[in-house]
Amino acid sequence: MAIKNASDLLVYKYTTPAQAEITRILVKSTTPFDAVGNFKINAVYKSSGGSSQSYRYNETITFTANTGTNVLNAIKTFLTTGNYSYSSSPGTVGTIGAYKYFDFTSPITGDAPNIFIEAGTSTPEEDAIDINITQDGQDVIYEPVAFSTSASLSMTNDLRDVTTKDSSGFQENAEGLKSFEVSTDALVNFNANVDADAFVEDFRTGNIFDVKFSDRIRNILQNSQIGNEYQYWADGSPVASMSLSYADPFGGFSASRIASPDALDRNFKFIVPNTVMQGFYNHITFYMKGISGGSTGFSMTGDGITTLSIIEGQGTVTSQFGGNQMDITGLSTSEWTRLYIRFGTPTFTSTGTFELKFFPGINGSITSASKIFISSMQVEQNYIPSNGFTSYQDPDDINCYQGDVAVSSISIEAGVEENATYSCTLTGTSQLFKNGLSNELLINTQFYSSGVGSGWATGAGVTIDTTAGTCTLSGSTVSSLLASNSDGSNLAIVADSEYELTYTVSSYTSGSLTIEQTGANLGIPSAVGTHNITYTNNQTTFKIQDTAVATNIVLTSVSLKKVRP
Repeated sequence: MAIKNASDLLVYKYTTPAQAEITRILVKSTTPFDAVGNFKINAVYKSSGGSSQSYRYNETITFTANTGTNVLNAIKTFLTTGNYSYSSSPGTVGTIGAYKYFDFTSPITGDAPNIFIEAGTSTPEEDAIDINITQDGQDVIYEPVAFSTSASLSMTNDLRDVTTKDSSGFQENAEGLKSFEVSTDALVNFNANVDADAFVEDFRTGNIFDVKFSDRIRNILQNSQIGNEYQYWADGSPVASMSLSYADPFGGFSASRIASPDALDRNFKFIVPNTVMQGFYNHITFYMKGISGGSTGFSMTGDGITTLSIIEGQGTVTSQFGGNQMDITGLSTSEWTRLYIRFGTPTFTSTGTFELKFFPGINGSITSASKIFISSMQVEQNYIPSNGFTSYQDPDDINCYQGDVAVSSISIEAGVEENATYSCTLTGTSQLFKNGLSNELLINTQFYSSGVGSGWATGAGVTIDTTAGTCTLSGSTVSSLLASNSDGSNLAIVADSEYELTYTVSSYTSGSLTIEQTGANLGIPSAVGTHNITYTNNQTTFKIQDTAVATNIVLTSVSLKKVRP
């Protein structure tokens, strides 16, 4: 880890597992709509279309009979097929009083916007539809040790003595068993979630748990790529297009381009569940840049915004419609402008979502040429305005060491006048991970060998040049590159788990790249450069494919690592 201010290094403890949101949709048994037809369902997760993975809005569902059972079966058919992949229960429509119902479980874990239904050609009757959240979705939660006064990480390697008579009088050692310890001192506060009482209970029960020795986490977003973190980005209505992997303000490729194909006021949404925003003074910053031949301004709408201002760079902010729409004009096409959104007192409720809509030009004046760059968003809780603005924290560049531990010792000291303190030592029970990633899963990341046992099984149109260290995907049929083990068997990876993929494209002529997934493949950037993406896998193997069009793409490296929760 780089040299850090000591106050910015903390011990974080895994406290809450990830879980998927469960939504109960209840529909009145008889005459729930004014007529047979269709309605719109919103905030449903889809694994393809628009952005690669996103929450979809304004999706149409058609029903053929004006009964609760028919409407719910139409919803079930829609949500459990066509890349939506929700699961439903009970097996057949359930009954609660005058209502029929199904429970739908999201296909992914994490905070999620709440599903809602609106009129289409048919309008729901009053009180005919009721939607309840029976289980909130949540991400894995790590909480810092409360009121910590010190934190340390130590690693040891018990060397093995391999001295022989041929050692010329010097002791010789070989690598042995490795181990690590994390220790922390803190003030006692039994009301905190991660405190002496929690560690005593772990010691008493022999609990093994996950900890991080980490930089202080300021940005709650977990992915630097704008539009690629499906929990937070969704298609607007009408939807603008979003293209990924443009150059960002910091030398990477995490910026995205929002564009409109016509003169409609299209937009793309940034959505944060209120459970994330609730109880905090929130502060959102992001970067924007104009595009030559496109837009040098954009509009943004959102509820609860106290201030939208420019931190640095060119531009002018004006408000319209009583402050509900903010227009930013005069952006540079060569330099980035950083803006910030500040909210008033923390008044968000525990349900629903907060939404920002980004338009690729000035709302009301959008054309088919409208397009704008957006990059490097940061959502920061407990922001204190008097402290000034914090620098952007790249979620992909937070240094940490992470592993499973058990409490090996804990001591609590209570004096007469001084604060009560405690010291806790946590001993590792398995491997220590750096930055939450596993070891490299691929045995041939730079194409230094080919054939059986090389780590890759190549399909038609794929050529590995071991001298140049390149892999070329070409031709007009689907070409595939399948990861394998040294014995030639397929590399096994875990479905429904997150993976980090890093790869370098050295030459691009035409075509596009995807990762094989069940349902629809996941599109990934094919432009020249090094790309880093995190995705949720639903396959048991790892395969890169091109599309069935004329393709010529050259790769020079591929890396795959499993992401610890």
